[in-house]
Amino acid sequence: MTGLCECGCGRVTSRHKQNDTARGFVKGQHARFVPGHNMKNASGKTYRVIHVPGRASNQMLEHRRIVEGVIGRPLNPRHEVHHVNGDRRDNRPSNLVVCEDRAYHKLLHARARVVAAGGNPNTQRVCSRCKRVLDVSHFGKRRGSQSGYQTACKPCGNEYRRAAKGLYIPAPNEHEEAA
Repeated sequence: MTGLCECGCGRVTSRHKQNDTARGFVKGQHARFVPGHNMKNASGKTYRVIHVPGRASNQMLEHRRIVEGVIGRPLNPRHEVHHVNGDRRDNRPSNLVVCEDRAYHKLLHARARVVAAGGNPNTQRVCSRCKRVLDVSHFGKRRGSQSGYQTACKPCGNEYRRAAKGLYIPAPNEHEEAA
């Protein structure tokens, strides 16, 4: 560890005051980032942060700044920026898509999962439990979801419900019947 923030800002990081094995801290060693510079999301992926004077927090996500420069105006806070190739550190304008809201952004990711699994996102879904690509007719209806379908295929949903009730008896070749 060099003692410089790994975000690239060049600021010197503080030293850890105590050991924390769960977080990988060793007493006396420099931290990887200055507080607030790692901007990790829930899955631990890191976004690039830039420093913008005049903003309340003095920093901003680089991909949002790039999109604002391309479209020529500030982004609405509810707009989200999607990275087409999935690499959150690849901020080329050709890799960025502005999403109207979180629901549309989630829809792009759901469709990308179906395509990556070899399916047609217009007629198929990926089961959240068995991870197979199936026609939408193999999924139960769900009024509350954006797609209108449950996330697990019918056999997986039945298996889950039986297990939750303590009545789990594996049905033979349940998934072959669905295909």
